[in-house]
Amino acid sequence: MAIGTNIWKLYVIKTSKWMALFMPVIWLFYEENGLTITDLFVVQAIYSVTIALIEIPSGYIADVFGKRNSMIVGTFFGFLGILTYSLSFSFDGFLLAVLWLGIGQSFISGSDTALMYDSLAELNRSDDFIKLEGRTISIGNLAESIAFVVGGFLAEISLRTPFYYQVGIALVGFTVALFLIEPKVQRLHDGKSRPWKNIRKIIHYAIIKNNILRAYIFFSAILGAATLMMAWFAQPYFNTLGLDIVYFGLIGAGLNLAVALPAFYAHVIEKKIKTKTLLGLLLLLITGCYFAIAYVSSLWGLLILLLFYLTRGVATPVLRDYMNRHIPSNMRATVMSIRSFIIRAIFALTSPIFGYVADSYSLKQALNLSGALFFFFGLVVLIYLLSQKTIPVLSNFSKYDSFEGNFMSDILSFCILNIITMSQSFNPFFISENLLTPNFSISSGIKFVGEITSCVNNVDGEVVEGDPDVIKRQKDVWTFARIIGNENPNWKLVATGD
Repeated sequence: MAIGTNIWKLYVIKTSKWMALFMPVIWLFYEENGLTITDLFVVQAIYSVTIALIEIPSGYIADVFGKRNSMIVGTFFGFLGILTYSLSFSFDGFLLAVLWLGIGQSFISGSDTALMYDSLAELNRSDDFIKLEGRTISIGNLAESIAFVVGGFLAEISLRTPFYYQVGIALVGFTVALFLIEPKVQRLHDGKSRPWKNIRKIIHYAIIKNNILRAYIFFSAILGAATLMMAWFAQPYFNTLGLDIVYFGLIGAGLNLAVALPAFYAHVIEKKIKTKTLLGLLLLLITGCYFAIAYVSSLWGLLILLLFYLTRGVATPVLRDYMNRHIPSNMRATVMSIRSFIIRAIFALTSPIFGYVADSYSLKQALNLSGALFFFFGLVVLIYLLSQKTIPVLSNFSKYDSFEGNFMSDILSFCILNIITMSQSFNPFFISENLLTPNFSISSGIKFVGEITSCVNNVDGEVVEGDPDVIKRQKDVWTFARIIGNENPNWKLVATGD
């Protein structure tokens, strides 16, 4: 079937995205243009903030308008970002480049995984997801390994030369995205509901209602942020070891090959090791490597980095597979975007702090602080995850009524709603007629649901009306609203009833 061609097309797009020729010398490139380690992490924090602000709306757009269209938009902005990088010589230029790249990453993130899963589902091959997702990660890391070698040698010409070649690679990814095929799955939007209502429903389901999915999202996000952070610590660490620029590329290539091999066999590892054990091992190995690297200032530290990247190769496909088992198909891209949103939010909040600690104190202290925080929060979420019971997965998200829940859950949903609402004022991809005025109102509802039985008996005790065994659900909806931009932060009850 033609839908099967999506697999190799996603391989090509992943290759173009991960074949980052500039990565082996990105820190040296920043340094050449007058940036410090703090500046490096600030730029990457802005990149993460951009992704965080757009991540969830872009995932929703993918679920509504198609994952293929989202991939096209994402690869285009990726191309634009690399082009801007190649033509920039200052902190401000790099900020503009990462803004374009952040937009591009937001539209690709979640959509690529969802497109892969839904394409396989249409082929009745859902069980092959973890194998093919692992293969995709392997191909991506193989491409990154090649890029580290080639980029290191290109950098001998100039530190800017890898960016020039990167422009052509990004263009290949955009071209291939144009030929992707949209899977035949029911789209989220029914033409009647407002987009924000659907986004709220998905957030409520994924973060509030579904305990298992919520735990997997946060656990995966914490480990994802940990692996992302280490990627940006690696080059400053190489610098402390006094390695030559050429070795930056060669070592980086070896580390990425270390990701590729276990990712390729992640489906085998997942079957061999029990879920609880595997999750615990992933947490211990990823965070433990932070502490180990902090105390090893010799070439032996490279072996610890090797172990870290081997673990990373297993973690990514396994955690994505665990998550996908609990996600309805027509909200898959949005939920995966929620995960990426949290990863980038964590990175954006912590990376400038870690960068400051590295510049003001030492790289060792920054690594120790990172490892301690990731381990603590990861352990808390893992304990919560292992305490939860498995619940059925919705076959169709449109059947989900988002505001059925207990009082505390709905209060928590209000809090999340406020956070996302504040970010929307800075989000160019989320504009409605309500946002065109300085002060606009938003509303949300709490649905109270009761179950009752009703019947009428005669003097002999016989049922003459109703049925004592039939349970009916009685609903009452309370709608609250508040004015955004008003000094009064309180929600007001504005309506009751269905």
